[in-house]
Amino acid sequence: MTDSGTEASISQPTLVAYGLHHHGVTVTDLDRSVRFYQEAFGAKVEFIVDFGGEGPSRIVRVPGAQMRVASMLLPHGMLELVQYLAPEGRPYDRTAADVGTSHLCLEVEDIERAYQWMQELGVDCRYPPQHVYEGPRAGLSFFYLHDPDGLPIELLQYHKPGHPQSIAACSTSDAGATAAETVQDGQA
Repeated sequence: MTDSGTEASISQPTLVAYGLHHHGVTVTDLDRSVRFYQEAFGAKVEFIVDFGGEGPSRIVRVPGAQMRVASMLLPHGMLELVQYLAPEGRPYDRTAADVGTSHLCLEVEDIERAYQWMQELGVDCRYPPQHVYEGPRAGLSFFYLHDPDGLPIELLQYHKPGHPQSIAACSTSDAGATAAETVQDGQA
């Protein structure tokens, strides 16, 4: 609405995001999580830094924040792992229905091999790979697993070469997918 009470015309935004820079997650034990992402996904540590104080506390809106942060590099993105040394946080206890809940989604070349690798590592997987046969995500396979803190991670594979959302097709893509589509053997 304008000052005169009439509706203003809606124009295109002047700022458009052109990619996802990183996904950040809070963890209980930074060293354990760094090892997990290295072993499970081949992530490489860019840096680990400790910081806190008034400025960082104001930025994260957590009074007295003292943190350890690891920047983990993946072939097409970054993962930021944050451990709060103070104040101590609560364990992850959310469901997918809770506002603010998110998941990390990583694209893999071979979903069956990825599932086998997670099994060999003893990673808690929700179910074996599911395959989408119909709808806008036909040709996609995926499964969910949990990191050491119980945070959900989705692994997916596009079986159609050059799919517009495949990282292999376009490094600035949105590789996220939902499990709300037709899958083999029931619901995700």
